[in-house]
Amino acid sequence: MPAPWIRWLALVVAVGFVSWFVFAGRRTPTPSFAKYCKIYPRAQTLSCSPGFIQVSTGSTATCQPCPRGHTAANNTCVKLLGCSELAQVTPPVRLTAGGVKTIYKTTLHGQTVVLAKGHLEDDFRTGAAVLLQLTPHARVVQPLGVCLDRLELLLPFHPSGGAHQLDPRTLAWPARVRLAMDYVEIMRYLHNNSAGTRVMCDGNSLGKLLSQFLITTDHRLLLNDVDATPLVSRATGVLIKCGHRQTRRDNTLFVAPEQLWPFPHRPFNDEEMPGYCEKSDVWKLPFVLEHFMQDPPPWVRRAVNERLAEVRRRCTREDPLERPGLHELETLFSALFSEALSKAYAQFPR
Repeated sequence: MPAPWIRWLALVVAVGFVSWFVFAGRRTPTPSFAKYCKIYPRAQTLSCSPGFIQVSTGSTATCQPCPRGHTAANNTCVKLLGCSELAQVTPPVRLTAGGVKTIYKTTLHGQTVVLAKGHLEDDFRTGAAVLLQLTPHARVVQPLGVCLDRLELLLPFHPSGGAHQLDPRTLAWPARVRLAMDYVEIMRYLHNNSAGTRVMCDGNSLGKLLSQFLITTDHRLLLNDVDATPLVSRATGVLIKCGHRQTRRDNTLFVAPEQLWPFPHRPFNDEEMPGYCEKSDVWKLPFVLEHFMQDPPPWVRRAVNERLAEVRRRCTREDPLERPGLHELETLFSALFSEALSKAYAQFPR
């Protein structure tokens, strides 16, 4: 017969095996899609936007903006380049031209950059001043140098080009949602910044509006052109008019109703045209969101279309004052699409 201690050891092993067999079956079953997921340890890295530097306090690192009139180089805030430095650029190659400035591609100290040369002095100076007021900001293009004596502005080169050149359907769905959220964030910043409330006037069609933005190589949206962003203040009665010509609307209904001449039986007269406020930007917002989020994937299509319809209903109210503000819309948009994605993920088998 085996020794007593061997019998006790065999009993303990048998009880342990039976306990494992009984209780293991009572655990909550793992979702069936979990086998496709693996969790890998990731290094905690911090990447700061242009115009920001990384500042460490103990074990915590944060991104801090450089002062206005500065940019970031090698994690140090440096003054923007001036006229003497901008004179050292290589012979520029013309990329495009607009009503206020011509855009060139060039290099400076071996770095590919963009040189904007103005040909309408007042408008160029206004646009440069507004850009310097709005930067640094993660979603606004960061100037590298400025020479107002020669009407020149040096900017980073973004090879992906303007947002009007992008077909969003070529991107993965999360990138398209992020572009839409970037647009909401940019408009909220334009409407709520230290310089006041600004309105995007240079955009009476979807394509023209999108041409004011750039796409980064990691598919983020950057506000690039602020030449026509006048200040408005409803509190003090300061309203704006986008230009002095009659604004017309095509069949897309992109232009807000308050931007149209309200007296159809009389010829247009700029002096009689009523002013309007930043809510004209809110009217256009659902058109931009629907552009970036068109043709959503089947697993999320119904939820997304329902939420986009809700945003359009609220933003295109005839009375501008009944439309929500951008801060409210940013919160609403984030909440709505978090809910939409949650419902979509709930469709996976468990």
